[in-house]
Amino acid sequence: MNKIISFEYIRAIATIGIIMCHCCYGIEGLGFLGKFLGVTFNTIFLIMSAFLIGLVWKRKNYPKYNLSFLKTRIGKLTFSYYPFIIVMFIFLMWKGYNITIKDLILQFTFLAWFDKIPGFGHLWFITMIVICYFAIYITSKFSNRIVKKLQTVSAGGGFDIVRISFTNISKPFWTS
Repeated sequence: MNKIISFEYIRAIATIGIIMCHCCYGIEGLGFLGKFLGVTFNTIFLIMSAFLIGLVWKRKNYPKYNLSFLKTRIGKLTFSYYPFIIVMFIFLMWKGYNITIKDLILQFTFLAWFDKIPGFGHLWFITMIVICYFAIYITSKFSNRIVKKLQTVSAGGGFDIVRISFTNISKPFWTS
């Protein structure tokens, strides 16, 4: 698939937005801005990823993915995620944090969303990515007729995701 140059610019802007999000959380009084940037640019990344995977899926005439799809995708995550969480656990033990078996199991099975380790709550997106991979795998099993009906029903679905994301932050940031 050819690169979509405009997506590269959007990806760069979103990356800068995520970096700014993390910086804002580190500055007293700017947590609200960090939350806004995080929600905004994470949503952009998720929509772009879904769009690009859907584009490839459509170009391949809606193939039914097998387990190798999940193995490949999750394998790419483990390559960088596992070394990171190993170093993270070593650091936390050094700082005196009591790591439990539950922590280890949930972190190594990509369920960080359900087991937020102090200082590493931002790993929620790993759980989201794995959930999305499983959703893609499952929906690829639907017949083409059902897929085309779902596309018709969900036209503009990306905008619904953005609307729902912004609904979650519509109250003042400092009240959450």
